[in-house]
Amino acid sequence: MAFAQSSGFAKFKRTLKPKVGRTVTVEGTFRTAKLGYIVEFSGWGIYLYNIKDSDIDKMSGLTQFEGQTVKATGTLRYAPAPVISPGNEAVAIPPEHFYFDVAEAKVVLVKRPSSIRKHKGHNVSTTSR
Repeated sequence: MAFAQSSGFAKFKRTLKPKVGRTVTVEGTFRTAKLGYIVEFSGWGIYLYNIKDSDIDKMSGLTQFEGQTVKATGTLRYAPAPVISPGNEAVAIPPEHFYFDVAEAKVVLVKRPSSIRKHKGHNVSTTSR
């Protein structure tokens, strides 16, 4: 996801920027990403990563959600692309992005009914993972 290079990201940014500093909930696919984890939705996503080294254990606990649909709630934060001085080459810089601090975020698995069928007069719902 090359965020800043896309006009699609500009639209995503216009939608989310007014929500920065507020508690928001997003639903999407949980994936490993270069900055930590990301919840992908609307073709883009919100990163989750630790701000403090002491929160690394919480990051490790999120591996169980890899590839699954989750709801993530947290205070939305925004990191602009860093300004690079002329003649100063950076090997790797983080892209412009939105994120949650993992210390404050809550991530839960979304369980969706895969089918509902009648069984001996009762509705039975089955879920898929």
